[in-house]
Amino acid sequence: MASSGSLPAAGTTAPTGDFRVDALLSGTRFGTSGGAEVTFSFVNGLTAPAYQGGYGEVVSELSHAIKTNVRTILKSYIEPLVGLTFTEVSEASGTYGQMRLMFSDAGGQGAYAYAFYPEADDAYNRAEVNSIASDIHLSDAYRDPAVDPRNNFASGPGSHGFTTLIHEIGHALGLKHPGNYNSGPDIAAGPFLPSSLDNLHNTVMTYNLAGSSPTTLMPFDIAALQHLYGAKRVNVGKTTYAFTSTHAFTSGGTAWGGPSPQRLTLVDSGGVDTLNLSALPLTSTGYYIDLRPGGGIAEQSDLNTVTGNTSKGTRFSLDTTIERVINSSSDDTIVANGAVNVFGGYGQAIATGNDIIEGADSRDQLNLSAFASASVGRTRAGSDLVLDLGAERSITIKDYYAAA
Repeated sequence: MASSGSLPAAGTTAPTGDFRVDALLSGTRFGTSGGAEVTFSFVNGLTAPAYQGGYGEVVSELSHAIKTNVRTILKSYIEPLVGLTFTEVSEASGTYGQMRLMFSDAGGQGAYAYAFYPEADDAYNRAEVNSIASDIHLSDAYRDPAVDPRNNFASGPGSHGFTTLIHEIGHALGLKHPGNYNSGPDIAAGPFLPSSLDNLHNTVMTYNLAGSSPTTLMPFDIAALQHLYGAKRVNVGKTTYAFTSTHAFTSGGTAWGGPSPQRLTLVDSGGVDTLNLSALPLTSTGYYIDLRPGGGIAEQSDLNTVTGNTSKGTRFSLDTTIERVINSSSDDTIVANGAVNVFGGYGQAIATGNDIIEGADSRDQLNLSAFASASVGRTRAGSDLVLDLGAERSITIKDYYAAA
């Protein structure tokens, strides 16, 4: 059969020693760890009858809206982060992508969606009609975009259908489930994540779906794919991320997330960066801002204080470091990281709530330049320092005296 695009050699993958990554590795991948070009295509009316699936499926062409979602995920959400280039090819007799996507009746099994891993043997990864490696099947029960909008694959970011597309593409690129949900000869073995981490807060590959649906890959997914294919550097300069909700922000004129409750991941590869939270809406419960790698931003009411998981909001990738924060008008809890942090946003006429800063050290800076020194009250509360800014505004620096 004729093929299109380059044919990167497939390979097996060895454990990394990081359980968060190893729990997602199926053991196979496209190409080398230095990256690869992967072609993808959509089954159409000409090629569907010749499709030779794994379960005797009857397949058909996806809708324009679903194709658009797939292109967005591959080209905008995955390609900028990992050492892969995705090239779309038009299917014709003898010409197919290495990753093929289609509606499917799942051979009468009623499956919602499923995908095949890349194969360790490169012969099975070729863009040929008799290869099912990295093929993605979506239930044809959702052919009508009006059917069950939450689960429909034509629905946009924030829907379960959109998250499922990311999940199945993850399988097609070599990611497995992080939990022992299935058994059988075709199911990848462990290791698995502990139950406290096996959730959408960390990975789109989970079956534990509590909370809002992710719009992007989550931190563990990004780390795993970057291990398989290498990492691209993004946002390497001095970048400001301006938030209008915990799940919507802009940077450099690009908007991420949206108004509907969802999860997403912010990735930053370098530079001195700022979170501008001044436009976050006032909330009675306040916000939780964890600047540590893998941390993120959430409303306090969405935070599980035992596990650290959140039901919606923005996560940071495992290698993202944010240095500066402009706080919100609500009561913020801010957790410092190992960089030199600058905490700002405080002014005479600015409502800033009663904030708490945790984990800061002598290198960090608190910008109170808008206040005369004598106007700021200072009180010791155990090992904490409490600064009274007046007008029902305060800053509690946890363990200030313990550090001293």
